Amino acid sequence: MNINDLVHPVDMNTGLLPSPTLEMSNVNIGEQMTQLINAQPSYQFNSRTITMANQMQGLINQLR
Repeated sequence: MNINDLVHPVDMNTGLLPSPTLEMSNVNIGEQMTQLINAQPSYQFNSRTITMANQMQGLINQLR
């Protein structure tokens, strides 16, 4: 397979891509999902920390 088989020029008169045109993406979906799964526990921990801090501030304000 050649790059010219995948990439076709756009017709400047119509602005439409030919129907067999394949979009070339530089994103590796497997790697992105792995990074998302790895980052999710950190996000949860940070979210709980913020929630706890807000609750503690609420308790302090009630004591005043």
